[in-house]
Amino acid sequence: LKLFGPTKAAAKLESSKAYAKAFMERHGIPTARFEVFTDLQGALKRLPELMRIWGGVAVKPSGLTAGKGVVCCKTSAEAEETLRTLMEERRYGASGETVVLEELLEGKECSVLTITDGTSIFSFPLAQDHKRLLDGDLGPNTGGVGAYTPLPFVREGVEKEVAAKTLEGLKREGVPYCGFLYIGLMLTKEGPKVLEYNCRLGDPEAQVLLPLLESDLAESLVAALEGKLSEKPPRFSKKASCGVVLCSGGYPDEFAKGVPIEGLDAPAEENLFIFCGGVGPGPVTAGGRVLTVVAVAEDLKEATARAYRKAETIRFENRHYRKDIAGAALK
Repeated sequence: LKLFGPTKAAAKLESSKAYAKAFMERHGIPTARFEVFTDLQGALKRLPELMRIWGGVAVKPSGLTAGKGVVCCKTSAEAEETLRTLMEERRYGASGETVVLEELLEGKECSVLTITDGTSIFSFPLAQDHKRLLDGDLGPNTGGVGAYTPLPFVREGVEKEVAAKTLEGLKREGVPYCGFLYIGLMLTKEGPKVLEYNCRLGDPEAQVLLPLLESDLAESLVAALEGKLSEKPPRFSKKASCGVVLCSGGYPDEFAKGVPIEGLDAPAEENLFIFCGGVGPGPVTAGGRVLTVVAVAEDLKEATARAYRKAETIRFENRHYRKDIAGAALK
């Protein structure tokens, strides 16, 4: 049985942020300055000095939190409250037993989705994910409430050095990696720095990028398993794509389920896709991120407009979605 995906050992790049940061440090992969803590008092004692040096911290539980655990703090009070929530109140259980305090970086984020057979590595078109719940990048972090491609503010090939260094580091440590690898980048004045790794495709970036695929994905997966990815790399169109996530009211905290959804029975339209996530029979809502509306067009302005026109026709009580997806690229 052929299985496409990294081993448990390789997947520690995602399952342990503390491990991932140490990995980046060992292999000279640019990332934010950081310190790791396993006890609350030690973190609280060190916090004032880190705030003084860095001007702000990102508080990151080391374990998995469905993309909702990171809190960017610009005051000591906010950082202390977050640390207590993670390590004292154990909001995310064992995932918050170890915490990474990280320098708060400034710049534009981009998502690098790649596929590798352990020797060759190929990137999907670069995308930008919108993590914050509210317009203007305000509100709490989420698993992602929108994404788009292309990114006019990113120079071509910016991701290649980081992707190559990551693959080389895994080789040096004797960790075979065959699968998808997501690299979250912050484009700072000093150059790109890695925010995180995921050992899978990004959500909602995958919904935005896969409709652009012009080759057979299955062929690339089989080729990767055989160590021949360079013979069957994925090929993508140069079109634009925009995805808008419709969320349940209350997400990323508590939200109602079983709310009827209207508008999903409309006739299909070319280059318009609805990816259901938290949708149950009925159809009704069954999750926080209910569905993603994706439109593909010749340019980003048209793709974004089409996605929003369609999103408006799909309704359920307390529906919420951001109104500024792709705004940074359309200014």
